[in-house]
Amino acid sequence: MSFITHGVFMKSLLLLAVLCLTLPFLPGCPEPQRGDHGTTLAVPLDQQIAELNARSLLVQTLKASGRLSLEWRDKDGNHRQTADAKLVLQRLPLTPGNSPANPEALVALFGSFSGTEVFDMAVNQTHHWIAFRSDDKKAYVGKVVPPTTTAATKSVASESLAAEVAPFRADRVLEAMGLALIPYDPKLPGSVQQTPTDDSQNPSTVLTVCRVIRNGGFVHYAKQREIIIGRHTGRIEVIRTYNSNGSLEAVARLTEYFQIKTGQSLPNGDDQKVWVAHRIQVDYPGRQANVDLAMRVIKLGVEIPAKAFEMPDFAEEGLRVVDVDKAK
Repeated sequence: MSFITHGVFMKSLLLLAVLCLTLPFLPGCPEPQRGDHGTTLAVPLDQQIAELNARSLLVQTLKASGRLSLEWRDKDGNHRQTADAKLVLQRLPLTPGNSPANPEALVALFGSFSGTEVFDMAVNQTHHWIAFRSDDKKAYVGKVVPPTTTAATKSVASESLAAEVAPFRADRVLEAMGLALIPYDPKLPGSVQQTPTDDSQNPSTVLTVCRVIRNGGFVHYAKQREIIIGRHTGRIEVIRTYNSNGSLEAVARLTEYFQIKTGQSLPNGDDQKVWVAHRIQVDYPGRQANVDLAMRVIKLGVEIPAKAFEMPDFAEEGLRVVDVDKAK
C-alpha cells in the first residue's frame, strides 16, 4: 500500500500521541464532550486524522488469541476453516522523513486446530503470504513493493494481481484492524475527504483516503479506503478498502471495543489505555470470501520474537507455492 505523508504533519502527530496521555478528547481517553442532543460535536478534518493516528501509534506491539473463521471460494470449490487464532503485530519505526515505514507493521495471524497449525497469514519487510496447510495445501506469496505516487507502476500492477489471485490480502491486515496511519498533506486537500452522515440514530463521519497519483504535471486521486467513524464514540466502525482499479475489495466491521493497557503509564501514574476492537469481520464480496476474527485476550506493549515474522519454506513443507506477482 502506498502512503503520502507530510513531514511536518507527522512530527505534530507524534506530539499528539503524547498529548493523548493528558487530553480528554482523544481515543483511549474518557468519552468526548457531547452536544445538547447527545451528538458529538463536529471534529475538524486535521484534528480527526490526528486523533485516529495518535490512537494507532499507541499500539506499538500486540499479541492476541481467540477464534478464527475463514470462508472462501476458488476454482477448486468452497472452503471453510475454523481454528484457534494467534495474532502478533509489531509496528516499525517511522522513516527519517517521519513517514510510515513500508510496511507500517509486521503482522502475523496463525490458525491452529488441535494444536496443529493449519493456516498462517503474514507480512514482513520483504514479503506477504497466506498459507493453507490442511486440505488446500497451498501458499500465496508476494513481494512487498515500495510505495509510489506515479501512474502505471509495478506496485499498482502487483496490488491488482494479488487481489485477483489470493483469497485474502495479508498485506492489508493493518488497514482491516483500523490501525493503519492515515496519510494527510494539507497541500493535497483531495488526499483525504471528510463527509458527515445524516443518520440521526447513529451519526458518523466518513473519511475517504485516496492514493495520490502524479502523471506528468497532473495530479489526480484514486480512492483507497473509506473509514466510517461513530461520532458518539470517535471509534472506527467500518472500513472499506478499494483496489487500484477503483473496485471495492473488502468491507471490515470493527466491534466489541474494550480499553487495553498499553504497557505505559500516564504522568499521574495511572495505566495508559487505548480502545481496541476485539472482533473484526471482513467480507470480500468480489471473491466470495470472509474472515471472522474474535479476540478474547489482547496484550499490548509485549515483546514479539522476530521468528514470528519469518516466512517458512513452503515448498519444503510440501505446499504448492503461488507467486501472486506473476500468476493469473
